[in-house]
Amino acid sequence: MSLLYEGRISTFSPVTHLERKDIYVIRPFVYIREKDIIGACRKNNIPIVKNPCPANGYTSRQYIKELIKKIKKDVPDAESNILGAIMNTDELNIWDKEQISKICKK
Repeated sequence: MSLLYEGRISTFSPVTHLERKDIYVIRPFVYIREKDIIGACRKNNIPIVKNPCPANGYTSRQYIKELIKKIKKDVPDAESNILGAIMNTDELNIWDKEQISKICKK
């Protein structure tokens, strides 16, 4: 979402330290797809609580979920590839500002 709406590549880390409160936020399901969580809940008779927010289903997040579903029709591995890209920070090839500056000065 940050790429499309903010023009930057950014994700929440699975573990985040909030310095102002000196607490850690742990996201244990960060790599699990929502449909897999829903399936596990149904299989184990765990109730699924609906989001009570009136904006639920009408958010930018929902729009992106629907957009990814559409993309998957043409690119079946799109969802896995996006998740893999987020997880694979060693392969995040971002332009080197110094190198670009040198090239542009030539």
